[in-house]
Amino acid sequence: MKNFLVAFLAICAMAFAEPRVHDGFFLNFKTGLGFLNVESDESERFSVDLSYILAEHFTIKIGGAINPHLVIAGVFSVSGASGEVTSDYYNEFYERKSDAVVLNFLLGPGVVFYPAQGGIWDNFFVGGAFGLGSCGVFLLEDEFYRNDGFYGEAVAAGFGLQLEVGKEWWVSGNWSLGFDIAYTYVFGEDVDFSDFNWHSHAFQLRFSISRS
Repeated sequence: MKNFLVAFLAICAMAFAEPRVHDGFFLNFKTGLGFLNVESDESERFSVDLSYILAEHFTIKIGGAINPHLVIAGVFSVSGASGEVTSDYYNEFYERKSDAVVLNFLLGPGVVFYPAQGGIWDNFFVGGAFGLGSCGVFLLEDEFYRNDGFYGEAVAAGFGLQLEVGKEWWVSGNWSLGFDIAYTYVFGEDVDFSDFNWHSHAFQLRFSISRS
């Protein structure tokens, strides 16, 4: 009964939320394009270095507003691209060029801060997220040569960080459209070879729709 009452009061609070103010339930979708890079830090033994100018990106945030200026939300973010990857093992004798898919993930808590209400700075925001991160390179038709073996993918798991700055415009009492510039960094340890570490950098221009 207590849980039902809490849920009922929360729904009522959302129903009577003040229009064009960040309060109550928060939902945000972002999509865009940007630069994506994935590389290993063991360049003397085995290295993969790939960069894509038009990587695709998607982010979803679900949470709630603590006050009109601060939102706390869970964040899931992914960037991906396909293209050619070059890998080598010790020297150019083992160098390979292969078609591949590259992915970069982030899952964790995040915050969005709206410093002002009204005027030119209305709905200007800065935000960030930190949590579990992963990046991977998946070959489509070939294999990596690594430590006397061939592997069709390289996957790393570790942590991720995302920073963003942008602007939104209200289009109704609770919905807004906007855009932002974001940077995502992922660092992880290779799941197959613990002495290999991977880094991923992504810069995105994203367009968004938000409900708050």
